[in-house]
Amino acid sequence: KVYWEANRMRVETYTVAGVMIEIQNGKTLYAYNPAKKEAVKTTLPSASITVQARLEAMAAPIKGGKKVGTETVSGLKCSVFILSTKQGNARVHVSTDSRFPLKMKTHITKGNASETTEIRNLKLNYNVTDALFALPKGTKVVEAKAAIPPKTGSSGKK
Repeated sequence: KVYWEANRMRVETYTVAGVMIEIQNGKTLYAYNPAKKEAVKTTLPSASITVQARLEAMAAPIKGGKKVGTETVSGLKCSVFILSTKQGNARVHVSTDSRFPLKMKTHITKGNASETTEIRNLKLNYNVTDALFALPKGTKVVEAKAAIPPKTGSSGKK
């Protein structure tokens, strides 16, 4: 599930390991694990990607893909693209609706393995509550450690 409003976004990912939820409020990003009731908080640098830029990246045209037709996914008309690379093949459905110009369905195959991601329950102009962009009470929040050490001078000293 994906919810967004202005510069706030919530993405719920369902996997065999359970649900993971990512909440971004401006420059603050939380990776929340409901099973553990724990979230990792990251303060994004000012040059980091905004919610709007993330959405635009999701809507980017399929590079190297060939448009092969149109189909409907979750009630929205989509352009269908086929992409073949050394890593595998993909069939991608991209919505042509200006309110939601994102990838609606992606099917990837590599050898005998395949994976399908599909938006199945789309609601546009949905009344999004503030609670969707907040962590539940009692969530343990830990600060993320820097993934990249700060740059040092030419001598290697800070």
